[in-house]
Amino acid sequence: MLASIAISGLVVGVAFSGFDVYRQSFVRDQSRSSVNQSLTGVSSLIGPDILQIGQGLTDDPNFEAVSVVQTNIPGTNDKSSVITITKALVSASLPICADIDAGTTDDITVMDTTDPDLGGCSFVDNLPRNTPDGWPDILKIFRDNRVKSGGSARAYIYDGSENYEIFDYTDETYDSSKAFMETNTHTWQHDYSKNGTGRIHIVEQRTYFLHRKDGEDTGALKLIVDPPQEIVDGDLSNVDDYDTLTLAENIANFEVVVSLIEDVTEDTTYECRVIPPGDDECLPDEVSYSWANIQYIEMITTLAPEEEELRRSSLTEEDLVLTERFFPRNVFSF
Repeated sequence: MLASIAISGLVVGVAFSGFDVYRQSFVRDQSRSSVNQSLTGVSSLIGPDILQIGQGLTDDPNFEAVSVVQTNIPGTNDKSSVITITKALVSASLPICADIDAGTTDDITVMDTTDPDLGGCSFVDNLPRNTPDGWPDILKIFRDNRVKSGGSARAYIYDGSENYEIFDYTDETYDSSKAFMETNTHTWQHDYSKNGTGRIHIVEQRTYFLHRKDGEDTGALKLIVDPPQEIVDGDLSNVDDYDTLTLAENIANFEVVVSLIEDVTEDTTYECRVIPPGDDECLPDEVSYSWANIQYIEMITTLAPEEEELRRSSLTEEDLVLTERFFPRNVFSF
């Protein structure tokens, strides 16, 4: 009898021991899976946008198709990155057919058939398979996109050299000889000339950034579509006033490094944390920047799971850092 009891106790002990090992393994795998899902989610959401940088904007490598800035993480000496990706929603673009003066709120003249010296400012109404209705084809494309967007669309005006700005436009007017984009009393920050190089694009901007507050060890990786300029510039002080989408939580840092190559025939590359290059001086003075020089964009995401979850997962610090490189495909258009 005593022997039977002893054997039974031994069997039960082994069974419980095995169950405990299985439970610990299950909990560890579950914690690892949670960490991996967070890291994978970051790359699967941002990666496709990086690949499409400059979509529809390949007519000009100097167009600001991507912006990367650094911003201070509150309460620390560390910096995180803010990356803004610009893509054209409409493949066509409109010209600037009348001078625009800084400080004014004038609408934009985008068609003028009365001045033969304005190259590119005359349009036709004869796209293939398009029933003529009196509206110039390109202007009609802009109009249809704006209407589908709820009556207002975000546009990007660019003078072909260095001046540009984002504005919202709310309507088009057309009188058979001239056409205008109504800009909702937007005050122009720069002068724009009708010299034939300026263009207007309908764009979407998507900004990714770490939202981490003072005193917190972690934050959330967020996305804001069509952000205000202050967010693009890295000023996140008023970010709570805007609609954002949370992509991942428990993020300690989010960093972006852009590798630039001066010439495809050369091996020299430059690693920049600010794009277009600015005060970080990652490029020598003799090297000019365009987004066509991007070799790849490296994204470094550092996860900081809760202490208990980290202990259960048995992950190391290296396991919590995901480094990935993405190669924008549109640079091959140049």
